[in-house]
Amino acid sequence: MNTYRKLALAIAGLTLSFAAIEPDSVHAAVINYDFRVDITTGSLANNTYEGSFNYDDSTLTGIGVEAVGVTEGLFILFDFFGETYTQTDELSFPNFPIAVFNNGNLVGLNYLVADFDNSLDDFSVFSIFGDDTTLLNAGNQFSYQVNSFDSFEGNVTYSLDSPSTSIPEPDGVLGVSLLGIAWLLNRAIAFSHHAQITRLRRKAPLI
Repeated sequence: MNTYRKLALAIAGLTLSFAAIEPDSVHAAVINYDFRVDITTGSLANNTYEGSFNYDDSTLTGIGVEAVGVTEGLFILFDFFGETYTQTDELSFPNFPIAVFNNGNLVGLNYLVADFDNSLDDFSVFSIFGDDTTLLNAGNQFSYQVNSFDSFEGNVTYSLDSPSTSIPEPDGVLGVSLLGIAWLLNRAIAFSHHAQITRLRRKAPLI
């Protein structure tokens, strides 16, 4: 992990620590993950891109399907095609991105970014996702479009980073974040919006 990413993750961890109210109450932890994207098809095939994310685990119970998002302090850094993206670049921010867990085990991210620079010849769209709606469409698949409306693929590998940073949490934490149909509908709207952009751009006259 490069120095910039480590510094950003450290700042995110400190921000969560300073947000604590009761110093003598139950302790949670900031969990850090690295991830690697290996491109398998398209113009970027055989390239590798790296990212990282962390989150406050205080709302997780380790039972069933659960997720953490921006509300739970999810912080993402991802270097892709010469740009650095964060959780705020997500198309449906702040409802997404999310990190999903099944019985305490990481399933993966659900993260969609559409970066257009007002040009048909300079744009990138990518997503980290999964096909299982019961797991909130998070996973280890990668899809991208770079200066082309053809979609290509890659694989995502996650690895737990350095030891967790323990932080004090205020009393009365409400527990698990409730995720369900509303979030899935929101995501469907986001994908529909992206598809509409693609159709409009395909119809745009060439200059």
